[in-house]
Amino acid sequence: MLDIRELAKIDERSTAVLTVKDLLPVKELIESCQTVKDFEAKRRPKRGGIVYGFTELLMLYILMEIRKTTFRGILAQLTDEELILLGFKCNKKGDVRRPAAGTLNRFVNHVLPEACSDLSREIGSAIMKNEKVWVITLDSTPLEASIYSKYCTFHPHYNMKMDKMHIIMLSGKPIAGIHSGGNEGDAPYASPLLKLFSECHPDFRPDTIVIADGGYDAFEIYADVYLATGIVARCSCRRSDAVKSKQSTWKNLQQTYSNMWKKEGYDEYKKNDKDFVLRFLCRNGKKRLVGKYLRNLSMDLDEEEGRAEGRWVCESVHRAVKRWIRFDVRGLWNKTKKRRMSCRFLIMQLFSITFKDYLQ
Repeated sequence: MLDIRELAKIDERSTAVLTVKDLLPVKELIESCQTVKDFEAKRRPKRGGIVYGFTELLMLYILMEIRKTTFRGILAQLTDEELILLGFKCNKKGDVRRPAAGTLNRFVNHVLPEACSDLSREIGSAIMKNEKVWVITLDSTPLEASIYSKYCTFHPHYNMKMDKMHIIMLSGKPIAGIHSGGNEGDAPYASPLLKLFSECHPDFRPDTIVIADGGYDAFEIYADVYLATGIVARCSCRRSDAVKSKQSTWKNLQQTYSNMWKKEGYDEYKKNDKDFVLRFLCRNGKKRLVGKYLRNLSMDLDEEEGRAEGRWVCESVHRAVKRWIRFDVRGLWNKTKKRRMSCRFLIMQLFSITFKDYLQ
C-alpha cells in the first residue's frame, strides 16, 4: 500500500520551472504504487519484444503536459541524459532506447486509462490515511473547449464552450473526479463522487466537515452525504430567503418511523437511535424527508467552520491545476477526451501531494 508520510515535497508550486531532476520524487512515488507494480507485471515482453516501462512513459507524459507540448515535441526536447534519469535503458550500442511518438500516443490514449481509476483510488486512500484535518469539499470546474468545437456545448454563465470536471477533495487534495458535459448540473454527481470517496476509505472520523456550494443545496444531497459519511453537510452560498422545513422535525421523523412498523428491519427499541432511524427512512423511500431534516440541522451549524481550511483551498487548487497542466479539452477528439481528462486528473492528484501543501 502506498505510504506518502515520508514523501519529499517539491518546494515549488509552479510546473513551469520544474526540471527532470526536480520530478524524481514524483517518479519514486509512482514506482512505490502497488497498482503500477501489478500493471507492469501484466505487460512483460513476450518473444523478445521491447516494452517500455509504465513509470518511464508516465513520467514522459507528465513532462509533456506540464510543458504543454505534443508527443513529438516532448521527445525532441529531452536529451539522452534526461531520458536516462527517467529510467529509459540503453541498447547494446550504448544508445538510449528512445520511444517513438506513436508509442507515447498509444500509451496515453489506450494503456494509461486502464490503470487510471485503480491508481487514482490508491493515491486517494494514501491521502486519506495521511491527512490530519478532514475537510471534504464538493465542486466542479469548467474544462474550456475551442469555440469551434463540435463536441462541447456553450455555457452562458462562463460564456464559452466547455465540459466539466466534478471533483471531491479532502483538505485541498483531489480524491476522485467525474467528467461530464458542460451544461450538466453539479447536484447529480454528488452521490457518485461520495461513492468513489467511500471506496477509498470506508471509515469517517467524527470531526469530519463536509462543505459544498449552493449548487448542491438539495434535500437528496444532504441525505446522500449523511448516508456516505454520517456527517451533516454545510452548504455555503445558500439563498438568503431559505427557510427551515417546519414539518421535518425529529419528532415528526420518529412518528413516520413508527408508522412503518411493517417494513423489514423495523425495531421498536431503536426509535431514539437517530442514525438508525435516518438510514431506515432513506432505505424505505423517505430520503427527501430525511434531507429536509438534515438541511434544517445544517442551517443551525456554523457555516464558517472549516471554510478557512477547506472551501477556499478548493478554488485555489482548481486555479492552480490549470497553471500546472492543460486542464481543458481543447484539441481533444470526442472519443478520447474522457480518457485524456482522467489521465490529467491523475497528474493533478500526483502534484497535489508532491507539491508544498496549500494548508501550510
